[in-house]
Amino acid sequence: MQPIDSFIGSISWGSNALHHNCYDHECQSSNTCSVSSKQSAAMPRFDLDAALKLARVVAPGPDRFAVTARRGLQLRLPRHKEAPDPADLRATKTWVHNREGLTAIDLFCGAGGLGLGLHRAGVSVLVGADSDPWAVETYGANLPCLTFRGDLSDPAELLSHLNGWGISAVDVITGGVPCQPFSRAGKSKIRSLVAARIRHEEDARADLWQSFVQVVDELKPRAVVLENVPDLAEWDGGAVLIGFCDALRTMGYDTDARILNAYEYGVPQHRMRLFIVGVRDGLKFQWPRVDSLQPTLWDAISDLPKIAGGNRVERLPYGGPLTAFQRRMRHGLDSSDEGWIYDHIVREVRADDLQAFRLLPEGGTYTDLPDHLRRYRSDIFKDKYNRLVRSGLSRTITAHIAKDGYWYIHPEQHRTLSVREAARIQTFPDNFRFAGEPSHRLRQIGNAVPVLLGEAIGNALVETSRRKGSSRSHALHTFRADLTDWHSANSRHVEWRQGAEPWRVLRLRITPIEKRTEPN
Repeated sequence: MQPIDSFIGSISWGSNALHHNCYDHECQSSNTCSVSSKQSAAMPRFDLDAALKLARVVAPGPDRFAVTARRGLQLRLPRHKEAPDPADLRATKTWVHNREGLTAIDLFCGAGGLGLGLHRAGVSVLVGADSDPWAVETYGANLPCLTFRGDLSDPAELLSHLNGWGISAVDVITGGVPCQPFSRAGKSKIRSLVAARIRHEEDARADLWQSFVQVVDELKPRAVVLENVPDLAEWDGGAVLIGFCDALRTMGYDTDARILNAYEYGVPQHRMRLFIVGVRDGLKFQWPRVDSLQPTLWDAISDLPKIAGGNRVERLPYGGPLTAFQRRMRHGLDSSDEGWIYDHIVREVRADDLQAFRLLPEGGTYTDLPDHLRRYRSDIFKDKYNRLVRSGLSRTITAHIAKDGYWYIHPEQHRTLSVREAARIQTFPDNFRFAGEPSHRLRQIGNAVPVLLGEAIGNALVETSRRKGSSRSHALHTFRADLTDWHSANSRHVEWRQGAEPWRVLRLRITPIEKRTEPN
């Protein structure tokens, strides 16, 4: 049934069909509206009782397949016991001064997949910064560091906090600038929202890399790491990638970029990520070696207890690990938690979805279902449902898992993946907890860098700091080859990819600005 408020918001009055369809976020969240007083005065008054009666007349009957909306527990987490109190500036400055080894700041840090990876590699993460309050709470609970929550589009406030904490320089700055503007799924979603007049065509998140560069310019670390989706290379005709690399080179950094397959670093999922690394002071960065342990989905989750759809029990008895991967995920638990598993909670399953799940074999998709169980167009939503395969890798865990889990149907049980199963696939250890309601936790997990991939990058940074030498190498050739292979396998019609010179953007990237000329 359509919500009454959205129904009323679409009512037209008179021959001019005047609408008040306000999609402003602040309007919706604060119950105040950004519509001007002049516009408001022009709007005719309407009879709320009449509108409600009309809504009852036209509203459809109840959905016999619907499940009752039920919020899960809103989990709140305390600050890590080894983290300093940011309000005690003297103690915080002492803590900062006493950090050993490489120091780092993690911008757009999310829940802490990259941060935890760096920490495990021996890098001392001083600060994790993000605008998402739940992600910042998660980060601060699981890593012994300071946190900053605020708008990073203007880093002035962050830099002020860093100065107050006594942080004027660090060895490494890392960041996962929001990838939604650059990803295929994200761009598709943005186009639909623009068409529906829900958002502006320009996405300010696409410019956040410039804020990242401002912080780098202020703190002048020896190494810089930016992580994003491979499609960043084509955003705005390649201008974002070129601009970022040129900005780093202007500040004296030698840049290198590569697309890494997460599964090659012990992550049981298909996940391709673009990493851009800049180093200075004569350092030479070498990319991490491939991990010999390449687990399957079942290696990751087969030990977790069976549960039904809708389980909301936050702590369940646990029988013990069965594989090397699982033992790795259990490492570091308090002895009191060794017989328990946390966050193994899952969303409800609609009655018709349950019918569909029962019919799907391992590897089955939406097109394998009979017509009466297809709620969506099968020519568009061919993989709307996807049952995972035990002996294979998981589909890429994305933030969309917080909205529905149809891409991630358990290989044996008739439900979608639990919060803990998604965390395992992203290689978060079992002692890592996530703040917020289940949807908040899933979104954080989907947005994260897999921990083991972050650890591999951290290890490479530590090795780089121990080794000096010219950082000029044939790495750009490697990057071009990787990017060419990736786009060959995943290509769509994009103008600059077509014709005799599909890698014009990459040529522009390596040609000095003053020497660039358009092709004949």
